[in-house]
Amino acid sequence: MEEIIKYLACCKHKLKMNEQHLHSDNVDILIKLAKLLEHENIIGKVNKILMLPTMETGCSEYRLMDDCESDDPCFWVEFCDNGKTFRLTERDIIIKTK
Repeated sequence: MEEIIKYLACCKHKLKMNEQHLHSDNVDILIKLAKLLEHENIIGKVNKILMLPTMETGCSEYRLMDDCESDDPCFWVEFCDNGKTFRLTERDIIIKTK
């Protein structure tokens, strides 16, 4: 993982030299993610990593729903964390484990 972090740091430096700051920010996110995976020791347990795309609609949010085994949204229940709804926004990262 240490080699990956070094590689990403090098990529970030090159992007900054070419004034591609938005892409540099994305590399920062990847570096933080690599450090988290290394620290939490879940490297072999990750199935998929997804970064939510930048939305063209403005300030929308993603919501996590339990579909209660129904295709009808009126039966869906929104995921809550300690009684509060859990909303995701653009560029949030979802890690699916095995």
